[in-house]
Amino acid sequence: MIPEALRRGRRIDILLRRNALNDGASDDAQYTGFDICWEDGRPAQINLARLCGIAVRQIFGNQNPCAGSYLVHYFLVPIDDPCAPRLELPRSVKPRRLYLMRQGSKATLHLANGYCTDIVFYQDDDPRMLRWIGFDQLPHGQPQWVDIVAIPGGQFEDNLTSAENYEGFNGEKIPDAAFGLGFVPEGI
Repeated sequence: MIPEALRRGRRIDILLRRNALNDGASDDAQYTGFDICWEDGRPAQINLARLCGIAVRQIFGNQNPCAGSYLVHYFLVPIDDPCAPRLELPRSVKPRRLYLMRQGSKATLHLANGYCTDIVFYQDDDPRMLRWIGFDQLPHGQPQWVDIVAIPGGQFEDNLTSAENYEGFNGEKIPDAAFGLGFVPEGI
């Protein structure tokens, strides 16, 4: 059962297929490479190929995704006031308060402290991704505060033509294990 607080937001299901060729590092961050795909294994048309350590910990906790494909249910809940109380969720589910900033044909994701992440959405990205972030409704040059929750749905087998190991996901039901067992996103 999806908590009521998440029903107010938008949901997207992404398959993260581990790709070490996209790994990297900068002076202040380590990056873990992924191919970003839809639930059926088709590539998502988005200019994103790796996640920083903060994003990886938010999704996988202390588990290091060394190989394979992982289904992740992302929820985005727009927030009017950055000082608003956190979403009321089970203790094992940790929302991350962030904001999106649109400048022309792109929108960047920022941490609450103002740090601009490497996650950038472009106007020509996959329309499903743009609907999820509410690209067309983002105010130009002003922050749109959001709470984002990543709930791991489990590891997929490498054969992406079949999702036998994933219990029927019908757009509403998330396995109860995501809210208290198995992969649990930990606070950062």
